[in-house]
Amino acid sequence: MKISLFILIAISSAVMAQNIDATYKHAYAENVGWLNFKPSQGLGVTVYSDRLEGDLWAENIGWVRLKTSKNMVLNNGLGELSGYAWGENVGWINFNPAVPGDNIDEYRVRIDHSGNFTGWAWGENIGWIHFASTAPIAYKVKTSWITSCRVDLNDLASFSAQWLMVSPYPLYLDSDFIKLPRESRVDFVDFSHLASLWMNYCPYAWPWLD
Repeated sequence: MKISLFILIAISSAVMAQNIDATYKHAYAENVGWLNFKPSQGLGVTVYSDRLEGDLWAENIGWVRLKTSKNMVLNNGLGELSGYAWGENVGWINFNPAVPGDNIDEYRVRIDHSGNFTGWAWGENIGWIHFASTAPIAYKVKTSWITSCRVDLNDLASFSAQWLMVSPYPLYLDSDFIKLPRESRVDFVDFSHLASLWMNYCPYAWPWLD
């Protein structure tokens, strides 16, 4: 996972709800092109420990929704995804497709311990979607990987830099992460919250995004 510096600013909850990396945000389908998991418009995609939510954007097929009233993309807590996304123009997309004669789960979309997506999804009307593979030519460039935000050393460094400081910005974590306009010190209560989320997916309203 790339190393980056965090900028501590107050941003809207709509932006903070996303935990997909701003650079590594694309999957690729040979029949329809790039799928953007963090578009400049719309909700984008958020990874939770039990599911994915939000919308991704593809220039050639429009919006694809990861949670609908009929189905959703599930995360079993180990980063193994299943279930279906829905595109109005392309139908259902299976995140755990089975191919007759091949091993079960061989093509399942997964998220590794660093937050990187791997594997393949299948759409009946658009074919294979590659999340990370050496096979498609497009995946010889790393910018095609999707990476989700994880609570890691970058967060700890940003947190430590603000130790015992008082600030109106959302860099203290002991009350739903955001406690504006009341000021508060960054202290051991906040540190316990950061420690409880260590190496997990960034939760809603997490103030530092990779």
